[in-house]
Amino acid sequence: MSGENVFPERRKAKRYQVKTGIFAIINKSSGQIIDISLNGLAFRYIADEEKKNGSSELNIFVMEDSFLLEKVPFKVVSDQDLDNKFNFSPIVMKRRSVQFKDLTPHQKTQLKDFISMYSLWEV
Repeated sequence: MSGENVFPERRKAKRYQVKTGIFAIINKSSGQIIDISLNGLAFRYIADEEKKNGSSELNIFVMEDSFLLEKVPFKVVSDQDLDNKFNFSPIVMKRRSVQFKDLTPHQKTQLKDFISMYSLWEV
């Protein structure tokens, strides 16, 4: 099994790391986006801020440009604790990955524009 990928890649779209200051907002909670693709995104957030409100839409917000992509439907794919072994803070950070669902043509266009303007490189 040496060299063999035990966990095959399931993503269908390229993921891109994004610039700092870009947030996913779900109701009143927010988290910094780690990476994004045409099919979904991952963001980190403070676990205490998590609200179990059943929301199925998020907003993508860029502070420096006032860019806003609103009401993006999604489903949660994973929600994991981040490795805090070198951080002695009592604050627990988590990483949530979501998959976009049923985007409108306008949202798809905005998402493509967002990736071309705010991504750094392919992950």
